Amino acid sequence: MILNLKAAIFDVDDTLFDFTGCHAIAMQRVAEHVEKAYDIPQKWLIAEYKAELDKQFEKYPQFVNCHCRTIRFQRIAERDARLPLGVATELSDMYWNTLIEVAEPLPGVVDFIKSLKAKGLKLGICTDMTADWQIKKLVKLGIVEYLDFIVSSEEAGIEKPDNKIFELCLNKAGDCSPSEAIMFGDSYKKDIAGAIGAGMHAVWINPKGIQIEKPLPGVIEIASYVGIENIFQIAKA
Repeated sequence: MILNLKAAIFDVDDTLFDFTGCHAIAMQRVAEHVEKAYDIPQKWLIAEYKAELDKQFEKYPQFVNCHCRTIRFQRIAERDARLPLGVATELSDMYWNTLIEVAEPLPGVVDFIKSLKAKGLKLGICTDMTADWQIKKLVKLGIVEYLDFIVSSEEAGIEKPDNKIFELCLNKAGDCSPSEAIMFGDSYKKDIAGAIGAGMHAVWINPKGIQIEKPLPGVIEIASYVGIENIFQIAKA
């Protein structure tokens, strides 16, 4: 399959690096700190954090504040006098700094992005998060230098799969129609269905081989960026 494109757009978390694994390491470090400093069991903090995460996504499913770690730790501290309220920002910073410290690009992704850049494509990011931490991740991954634009849900005011966030990406890509752009992402609902709904091509990063009951036509599925050129070719439109 040969695709003639002007832009390639990437999600960040679990698309460019193993966010799930890095998150587990970061939360473990935070939990260990809280246990040592405040004599609060690690399992308790991790369970409380997960509960607050679920509440945030239930209340704010389409807005960037559902991702705020500071609010999660703040609300935990509000319910338990053992934790001072001021610790919320400390724990949030510890979480993010640890996550970025251990983050590494997925195998083959940097070389693939370099190859797209060499072909003359516009390269961008479309992410459901705040700009500050996402840019820090991209710097750590060694990817930001190849990018032409970044779109976060914080900037767009809405999250994937809403068409507006993809429209902003296409606008930043310049003279680029939806059919001349391709989206790479791990979330079938947000990245893949969202991109297809916006008229773009889509590549699903699916290393675990998750099965979709009603797959969308035209979606390219890969388990790794290694050897991706054997699956399809991208040429400059």
